[in-house]
Amino acid sequence: MSRSSPFGFVEGLRWVAAGFRLIWRRPLLWLSLTSLLFAVALLASMLPTMGNLMLYTLSPSILGALMLVCHRLATPEAAPDLSAVTAALRASAAGLLALGLVYTGIQVGLLFLLATASPEVMQGLAPGKGLPATPGPDADALPMLLLVLALSVPATMLMWFSPALIVFRGMRVWPAMRYSLAACIFHWRACLANGVAVFLLLLLASLPAMLGLVVWVPLMIGTLYAAYAAIFGEPGRRDDTRVPDADPPHGDAGQSDNSVS
Repeated sequence: MSRSSPFGFVEGLRWVAAGFRLIWRRPLLWLSLTSLLFAVALLASMLPTMGNLMLYTLSPSILGALMLVCHRLATPEAAPDLSAVTAALRASAAGLLALGLVYTGIQVGLLFLLATASPEVMQGLAPGKGLPATPGPDADALPMLLLVLALSVPATMLMWFSPALIVFRGMRVWPAMRYSLAACIFHWRACLANGVAVFLLLLLASLPAMLGLVVWVPLMIGTLYAAYAAIFGEPGRRDDTRVPDADPPHGDAGQSDNSVS
């Protein structure tokens, strides 16, 4: 999909609606996948040091697999097929693992910066300890906290579409991160509206003893797939040409070249 103009705020809300329609096609499947994700997170929490690092490293691979599931559900002629998802994921395994290592480095770097403002945060990386429920940094730590918050925004944009770009377009890690960042910047209105809507839904899902997360997690994944499909094109369609491993087109992150990397 090629666009010469950025999406507006309303489009970001449409992605949420599209994500809901996507998960509603197979609610039991998403319930099972979400339960599996919660089980993995619970097991990782039992290993505060290695568990957190393993989750960071495997997050892009998990997200890539879920993007493939979304693609199967979004394709009317293709029923969900575990073998097809596994084969596609295997082909992108090296790139997703490399992306996971980069993501781990980013998260650890942000944690260390945060630890300079609130040393209690580093308890989450110590054996047998978890993150403090309510760290209480003093006023002198506010500049560092704001710096970490400011850095986390571009870090999130770098990672947002990267797993999908690696899985669907076969891109390498750094080009995928550049295209992800460029897409978020170019379509910032839609991404901002989408992020605010997803965050508000998270607050709503957290009210009944966090039970709403069973719906919110697959909704977030479906919304991310809808955003990817709107910006970069539906995977497998004729207009979904492979993006070259080069700098994103200036001013149009959603516009792609027809050359092959």
